[in-house]
Amino acid sequence: MIDFISDDQIITTYGAKIAQNSEIRSFNKGTITQIRKSFASSIDQRRFPDRFKRLFEALDKSNSWEGHRQELIDSFLTTNSGKDIVNNYIRVNRDDFFKGEKQSYLEKLDREYKDKHVEIEDLTSRKEVIESEIRKLQRAREQVDLNAVQTSESNENLEALTQEHKAQFEAEIQVKKGELDHLSTELADLQSKYSKFNTMESIEDEIKGLERDKDRAKERLDGMKKQVVEVQKELKDTNENLTARLLKLKPDVDALSGIAPRKKSESVSYSTPIQSTKSDDLDDIREELIDRTLDALNKLGRKTDYNTVTNILTTLAQSQFTLFSGRPGTGKTSLAKMLGSSLGLQNRLLNIPVARGWTSSKDVLGFYNALSCSFNPAATGLYELLTQLDKESKKGGNGAPAICLLDEFNLSQPEHYFSPFLEMSDPESNRTIATGDQDRPYLKVPHYFRFLGTINHDESVQSLTPRMLDRAAIISFDEIEPDYDLSLNTPISLETLDIVPISGKTFIEAFAPKSLVLPQEIERTLKEIIDTLRDDNVEFGSTVNVSFRKLKAIRAYHNVTSSMYIDSRFAALDYAVSQHIIPLLNGYGKSFGRRLEQLKSCIPDEMEISHKMLHRIIGNGNQNMFTYGYNL
Repeated sequence: MIDFISDDQIITTYGAKIAQNSEIRSFNKGTITQIRKSFASSIDQRRFPDRFKRLFEALDKSNSWEGHRQELIDSFLTTNSGKDIVNNYIRVNRDDFFKGEKQSYLEKLDREYKDKHVEIEDLTSRKEVIESEIRKLQRAREQVDLNAVQTSESNENLEALTQEHKAQFEAEIQVKKGELDHLSTELADLQSKYSKFNTMESIEDEIKGLERDKDRAKERLDGMKKQVVEVQKELKDTNENLTARLLKLKPDVDALSGIAPRKKSESVSYSTPIQSTKSDDLDDIREELIDRTLDALNKLGRKTDYNTVTNILTTLAQSQFTLFSGRPGTGKTSLAKMLGSSLGLQNRLLNIPVARGWTSSKDVLGFYNALSCSFNPAATGLYELLTQLDKESKKGGNGAPAICLLDEFNLSQPEHYFSPFLEMSDPESNRTIATGDQDRPYLKVPHYFRFLGTINHDESVQSLTPRMLDRAAIISFDEIEPDYDLSLNTPISLETLDIVPISGKTFIEAFAPKSLVLPQEIERTLKEIIDTLRDDNVEFGSTVNVSFRKLKAIRAYHNVTSSMYIDSRFAALDYAVSQHIIPLLNGYGKSFGRRLEQLKSCIPDEMEISHKMLHRIIGNGNQNMFTYGYNL
């Protein structure tokens, strides 16, 4: 059977029955439940169940309208039109709003009038007393003058006495006159201030005038109420139209928002078990980690030496951003991936190939979609990894180290897509990332999360800015000599390596410096290098600024690795200078070339890596119209 009755007819028919029910006095969610119970046993509901279903759906929509209506009214009142209506309403109904304050103010005026009236009477009385005293003193003075004329004895003494009394009387008279002038001024001010309230009749007249204003305001209030009703009706009609349009556009909105039904992809686990260390001595833990990593890299077919592994692990642990720099084919990306496997990081080494054209953090992290009211993570997987690390931080746990590998780091400008993470290089950073996600607005990033990037230097990439260079340690792969003998051996597969990583906290602490003090000879060499770069002599062209952040990184690196490099006493400083200072050398002109030559002369011959890099920069600059730079 098809029921052709409309929703309006259903509400009209059964709404009358609901209104006749004396138990229903208001309309809310509980009332709807009560109405359901009252119709549960009715014959009409059994005959027309679909009709009653439509009735209850209409009642639910009507109940939900209260919340939407309040939101619409609140939203409208924030607009200029809404504010004008509220201001006009308050101005028209000012007497109703401030009726109590008005009555209190009138009572206060009445009390002040009475108090000031008493005060005026008191001042008037005091004035009369002072005037009386003045008159008495004048009479006394006149009597003294009269006595002085009539009395003939001791004229000289009498004259002196007369003058003394006269001066005394004059002084008293002046004091009393001063008091009189002051009281007269105060009395005049009070009389002027309360002149319009001399009588209660004047106050009553003003009240009558205010009452007339009140009557006129009530008339304007009625007009405002009509306007409010019209606005409410307009808002209701507008809301209904908007709701209908939204329902019509919902399929298109869902498609644009990316919330169309799709098959759920398998999630990646970023949780990795960690091993407990056999020793509490951090030096032993560091040595064991370096040896184990070196052995694993050799088994994977990547021939390297102890110094290289020590340098990479130390730099990675001490620097928030580590960059592998070199020509294509030098093995930057492959070594980074093998390093993650050698440390046992599994999925906690997240490989993100950077794409050209990335302009903001939404390309690497994701963004909050206001249309779908949900967070859309980027396809990189960084958001999921940071979510796991955030859970570990909030639980106070200690997970395995985590590394984000940004392959082709400078294919897009890092400061554009990577800006939220740059401040993590500062010790005072709270290491918190704002996501815009309503469920997880902030993600806490632990200290054992590090960024590793690979960079090239050609026309297809972006140059690193001084801001990025100051925050990153750059390891040049052009200076690493490959060993082709061992590469002929058959490498083992990654599955064969059964490595359980140490905790991230232990990894960071194992390479943390115990002091920033350098040996005297190293301190002297470093100071000479810094002074040469900062020398503002115009003969050497533009200066090169080495920040406190860089100096601190060099000292920390030397403190940890100086005893581990046995080739030369300058080996640790050589690695540190090549990674933190040489990349800063960018300038133009012959004068800047002279600065580089001066720098080369003050670097000891034992610092072979720095010498080789500096020699290449000078040679390339001389061939490129005296344009010098690490990336040239």
